[in-house]
Amino acid sequence: MLEAHACLEGLQLAFDVGISGVILESDAAGVIQLLSDHIIPRTEMGAIIRASLALSSFVNLRSSVAVRRGANSVAHSLAQAALSLDGSMVWLEDLPSDISRLICFDSSSFFCPR
Repeated sequence: MLEAHACLEGLQLAFDVGISGVILESDAAGVIQLLSDHIIPRTEMGAIIRASLALSSFVNLRSSVAVRRGANSVAHSLAQAALSLDGSMVWLEDLPSDISRLICFDSSSFFCPR
């Protein structure tokens, strides 16, 4: 259920800051499958999936992709760092250098100044 909530939070942030053309990635394949197939389970998670699907049209969700946990090292590192926070933290422009290094290490598709 935490993974579903994380996806909803990401979609909500995209909506709040006006991002469109979103690609949602998660290592929670079950959540991604529910979102991709527009299936709303009759469980507590169903409310989260319903809210995510409602937001998906506003942010022009292009795809929901399940990625291997090992391929999601930046998200894992951020989640570990977030354990010490009292609330949310969002960067819209300049990233802290430690976060920037994680992203550069993870993806060769970004230009990473040294």
